Amino acid sequence: MAFNPIVEAREDTHRLERLYRSDPAEFINHLDHALQIYPGSPFLKYWQTRFEYTEQRIDNISDDAPAA
Repeated sequence: MAFNPIVEAREDTHRLERLYRSDPAEFINHLDHALQIYPGSPFLKYWQTRFEYTEQRIDNISDDAPAA
């Protein structure tokens, strides 16, 4: 199995934030895997909710945009 830095840092909020800021796309990929291993982790669930909310917000903004 490949190294997953989120699994290792799952209880360290500052480290999780640094990992996200260093490579958001890679963070999301690792987060999905980490949630499979630790589905009850409150910190990982927070990050999952953060991304789901962001995606919903972007969808809502796109729906409200005037047609060109």
